[in-house]
Amino acid sequence: MDEERYVSIGDGNVYLAKVNPLDQFDATLKDMIKHDEDLAYDQVTQIKFEGAENYTIFYEEESAATYCADDVYFTEKDGEILPLDTVRVDNWLESLTTLNPTVTGAFSMALPAV
Repeated sequence: MDEERYVSIGDGNVYLAKVNPLDQFDATLKDMIKHDEDLAYDQVTQIKFEGAENYTIFYEEESAATYCADDVYFTEKDGEILPLDTVRVDNWLESLTTLNPTVTGAFSMALPAV
């Protein structure tokens, strides 16, 4: 059994194969995994939070609800559109691009068993 490989063909079952099917291709497993695209935080138009508090942040240039020309992020509270600190929202969005998915303890997630 040490030489067999687990194979799934998408039918909901897993099979043991005596020959590694990857040997038939000029590719590695990494080449066959669909990787997530990098976050493009500068293209965000809306952020929605749901949980203990529910609210939405949206991007809008030249809004009438702005206090200054730099305000581009807003939220709605009690029917009123309020501007948010653009620098703080941009910094938060940029920090998402550098998250390390191996640090799961800070997010109350269990590490997968290996």
